[in-house]
Amino acid sequence: MNKPKRTQSRIIVLILAVALAGLAYWLTPHEIPELGRRMVALFVLAGVLWATEALPLYATSLCVIGLEVLLLAEMGGLAGTGALDYRQFLAPFSSGVIILFMGGFLLAKAVSQTGLDEIIAEKLLHPFMRTPLMAIYGLMIVTAIFSMWVSNTATTAMMLVIAAPLFRAAQGSRLVQGLVLAVPFGANIGGIGTPIGTPPNAVCMANLRDLGVEIGFPQWMTAAVPLMVLLVAVTGLLLFAFFKPEKGFVLKAPEVTSKKISLQGYIVA
Repeated sequence: MNKPKRTQSRIIVLILAVALAGLAYWLTPHEIPELGRRMVALFVLAGVLWATEALPLYATSLCVIGLEVLLLAEMGGLAGTGALDYRQFLAPFSSGVIILFMGGFLLAKAVSQTGLDEIIAEKLLHPFMRTPLMAIYGLMIVTAIFSMWVSNTATTAMMLVIAAPLFRAAQGSRLVQGLVLAVPFGANIGGIGTPIGTPPNAVCMANLRDLGVEIGFPQWMTAAVPLMVLLVAVTGLLLFAFFKPEKGFVLKAPEVTSKKISLQGYIVA
């Protein structure tokens, strides 16, 4: 689609999104408070724009914040009606949870840009390239370690690229399914290991803090890392049991062609 047509289609989607939001506001029962009706319209508008990407995702997110201030805060024409203070919508930007997320995202970007992610992964994966079971555990362990400090999504995307040659070498065997699944399983399990491993962890810590329950970084890891290790051990065995390669299958991992590393090894079933 050329640029003029793409722009035209986006304008049409924007108009449709506003119309649907207005329709949602009109159809919402009048028994619901005014702020609730406005929130329903805003929810529909944001949902349509996010789903269609008529605007960039970050632009839609910023629009949501602005519209919340305009439509739901006291300065939105509802002064004296118990409307929310506009500062309630802006306060999360200074929240410790948000700063924690930003630190994790910046760390992940820096590691990726310098190629350090692939170097570390190659060094950690190489010792496991001996048997199918060790290969599954290797992918899970390395993925889990990265996922403790980087978001699950970013870790999975990174590891799938790094391990792609290994997947190609296992084509034609059940083992390839186990190797591929080892990455997302490892990312999800590793995410519980630290407060920044996955966003729900930090949100949970913030909510507990509001309730007067303080859990520090070391305390979280003390409780979560043993559980993470146990889950990795059990999941690896299950993946191997379900996707055990055929007897006599030989897997020779080729060199990785991406960026700066070469992953060499062999697996004999």
